[in-house]
Amino acid sequence: MGFSRSRLIFGPWPIAPVPLFLFGVIGFLGRGIVVAGISSTDRMEIVRYTALLFVEGIVIMLVVVGVMLVISGWRRNPLSVPSRARYLMACLAGSALATAGLLSLRLVNDDAVTGKGMYASLTIAIVWTGISATVLLFAISNGVGYTRFRIGEQTRRLLEQVDQLGRQRTLIVEADERVRYEVATALHDEVQGVLLRANLRLTAIAENVDATDASSLRDVVADLERLRGAGIRSVGRRIAPPIEAVGLVTALDDLATSYEGSIAVDIQVAEGLDVGDRAPAVYRIVEQALLNAAMHGRAAHVTVGVDRQADRLAITVDDDGVGPPTDRMPGTGTAIIDAWVGTFDGAWSLAPLPAGGARLTASVPA
Repeated sequence: MGFSRSRLIFGPWPIAPVPLFLFGVIGFLGRGIVVAGISSTDRMEIVRYTALLFVEGIVIMLVVVGVMLVISGWRRNPLSVPSRARYLMACLAGSALATAGLLSLRLVNDDAVTGKGMYASLTIAIVWTGISATVLLFAISNGVGYTRFRIGEQTRRLLEQVDQLGRQRTLIVEADERVRYEVATALHDEVQGVLLRANLRLTAIAENVDATDASSLRDVVADLERLRGAGIRSVGRRIAPPIEAVGLVTALDDLATSYEGSIAVDIQVAEGLDVGDRAPAVYRIVEQALLNAAMHGRAAHVTVGVDRQADRLAITVDDDGVGPPTDRMPGTGTAIIDAWVGTFDGAWSLAPLPAGGARLTASVPA
């Protein structure tokens, strides 16, 4: 959203009642201090005169701001922008009232400042004070308006970037799950089909060869059949586990079983814990944490805890490996964790344990 250069001078900008009032009162107070200091040497007289101008400034600025809000059509919306005609009328009316208030001091007080020099001429006083008040009022209104505009633009861009980051995280999660599903489907349908056809052909060949070769071929067929059955199903369940069908606990136990012989994995899920639609997120976070502990941490034992703390699901993964690298770049090896946690507006961290190893903690709203 852009704006013309003339808007910097003539608006329109939202009327800012609080800054206008504060700057106006400060201006009256400053003028009161100067005039009082020049007009008298009596301390009590100076205090009295300064207090008088301060009170008068409050009253005048209340009137000025009130009239400006009425003319601009302000309706309790600090960001509502009046038309340019209303804005100019409001600012000019405010400067006229401020000028009248400032000049009223000259008419009721004949002091060293307002009664000498160019202020000896009421015409010059009106012109000079009017110009000063108009410039000051436009400067305040335009300055506050432009500042709000820039802050609003920066906030809008920031929100767009946050939304884009959220969309990217969602795309990462969706793409990862889609690829996993396609690979699992290909293993189940295509690879198993190829293995089945190979078994049938080898079985047919075994019928036409001598007993020794036939026995060897049947052993190969048996190995392929085991691979086609339990092996392919196991890999498929790891790639795309049927969490909704078997439940989170069973899926995590299957995941832990897949590491047998390399890492001892202890899964601890709070009894009766209902994770709802967060189950895939919990599974993928644990899956990635175990993978990182095995590949980068070279751990021998990993403890996984899933519990509920207040209104959040807490996931803790401790390992006894070498610990997280000190030069780890954000997102390196943990893009999936970051994507899943970010999808649910959660938080996660990876830190070394005092006794060695690493602790990954993650939490998402329950």
